[in-house]
Amino acid sequence: MIEIKHHFLDTNIILTIPLRNDNYRDCAEYFKLDYERHISNHVEKEVFSVIERLRLISLDIFKHIKNYIISKNIPLIKIDSHIHKIKTTYLNRFKDDDYVFGIEKDRFIDIVNDVFITYSDEIKDTIVDNDVNLNLLSFKLRNLFKMYNKTINNCMANFDKFSFVNNQKLINQLIDIGLHESDAIIVDDCYNKSMNINEKFVFITYDNKIIECSREAFKLLNSNVHFSKPTVFLNN
Repeated sequence: MIEIKHHFLDTNIILTIPLRNDNYRDCAEYFKLDYERHISNHVEKEVFSVIERLRLISLDIFKHIKNYIISKNIPLIKIDSHIHKIKTTYLNRFKDDDYVFGIEKDRFIDIVNDVFITYSDEIKDTIVDNDVNLNLLSFKLRNLFKMYNKTINNCMANFDKFSFVNNQKLINQLIDIGLHESDAIIVDDCYNKSMNINEKFVFITYDNKIIECSREAFKLLNSNVHFSKPTVFLNN
């Protein structure tokens, strides 16, 4: 598998670069390696869809913070505990929902935690100053997402991007072995490209569910598509 030169990138691989999550260092090292990398229009759309949801969630959190500041008299000595309460009351609004802002609940909670960590200093300053307009947070948010979009566009400019008509029968078969529909569509994109240029591909992803289903997916895709996390290539 290591000798296969064509790599198809899943959405989470590209998002690792602007978001700089726990996989950032490994992913950055992987991108230094010499492979031909491909994405599809579905991956591109999903990347920007995730970024837009992150922006909307951040704005919604800031609105919640504003309303909390207005309705509470917060002593500075208890500021950390109140920030925790702000986050808890926000999450409690969605406690009965399986999906929030179009994403699974666990992923939504991760995003909320990340927002409170990223903007912890600004949130404290907002509470201290009782700045209900949240001008500083909004300004930083706009600049952050401009940076995200610029980083993503610069990153994707290095990849071959393509679009194919998907095979619904194959997508359904991939769903039957355990893939989410959106993942099945993207895996089918990879398979289409491999057939189009008559080359084997490696589907690069951090998605554990896809990796768990990879043996059955490999058989469904006529052994043309292997599946791997980028870390596999760093050890060779």
